[in-house]
Amino acid sequence: MNQSPSETTPALELVELSKHFGNVVAVDRISLRVEQGEFFSLLGPSGCGKSTTLRMIAGFEEPTSGRLLLDGQEGSRLPPFKRNTNLVFQSYALFPHMTVRDNVAYGPRRARLSRTEVASRVEDALRTVRMWEYADRLPKALSGGQRQRVALARGLVNHPAVLLLDEPLGALDLKLRREMQIELKEIQRRVGISFVYVTHDQEEALTLSDRIAVMNGGRVEQLGTPEEIYNRPTTRFCADFIGEANLIEVRVGDRSGDGRVSVVLPGGGTALVGSVSPSSADSATATLVLRPSRVALDDKEPPHGAERAAIPVEVRRVIFQGSVVRVDLEGPEGVSLSASTSEADTSDLRVGRRMWAHWAPGETHLVEPTKSGTP
Repeated sequence: MNQSPSETTPALELVELSKHFGNVVAVDRISLRVEQGEFFSLLGPSGCGKSTTLRMIAGFEEPTSGRLLLDGQEGSRLPPFKRNTNLVFQSYALFPHMTVRDNVAYGPRRARLSRTEVASRVEDALRTVRMWEYADRLPKALSGGQRQRVALARGLVNHPAVLLLDEPLGALDLKLRREMQIELKEIQRRVGISFVYVTHDQEEALTLSDRIAVMNGGRVEQLGTPEEIYNRPTTRFCADFIGEANLIEVRVGDRSGDGRVSVVLPGGGTALVGSVSPSSADSATATLVLRPSRVALDDKEPPHGAERAAIPVEVRRVIFQGSVVRVDLEGPEGVSLSASTSEADTSDLRVGRRMWAHWAPGETHLVEPTKSGTP
């Protein structure tokens, strides 16, 4: 019988892990599990503690407190070379004077594996990343994407229990980065190794991950699947950081016994909300999260009732963004919101036009209100 993730030994577990640099708390008592074969991302803005967390897992930083378990064994004080992990850097960190083959062979040779085993592992790793035909080239003869594949092969060749990746695609252009995201996910599925991936790119984390830990100020704000974090953020920070979102301050109205919640919109209209985070469960005010792609625009006010929620708006800007057009709007009480639509739908939009912005109540989510002093 297959065991559930909670019954298996995780590839990695952090328990109340902290790191202080003098009086600065870089990582503040974070706890999380990375399951066997899972693609797990640490996502957050610069300075949130994600790279420091990765360096503690790799052994390059010693925790101030807490525990770090690798395959169920205490690893907090082990030196890097004794941990069954490998780290892939954004800068590739390839030896410029060595061929691709020798770069990938460096780790197995240091581990004193036999010549036959080294050759077999190197070929297997390079074929996995589709770089075997470039084995005898120097790094300078490779493109950025090819060098990143070699760095990935070097991380895989020692068969680590956990592969750590520190923004490995950050130096690539947008088109190549998106291509590499798909390829990286396929490689991870094929080799079955747990990946811990650090990024500040929300789209990248949503594309690659089985689960994501959103970090802010050294703490984990939310941990969940990409769908959970995007559709049901638990805090205002997560709602604002993950993708584009309209954040509308509202008053909480009726809370019915069946779990439905209504809110008072700017301008006085009321609307049901689709879901409610625990952070807003007992609050008299809250923040309504509404994705721009869920906002429709119309000249006429939709019928009142549970089917659609609506507020009157005025068009402030129309911005062409390629496959979509963003429309910035101003509503009652100075509220700002955006809608995104296809180019075909915007031929008659103009600045100053008065319209109705409307949406299905089930497509909204309620989180904590703006805290005093929050920008």
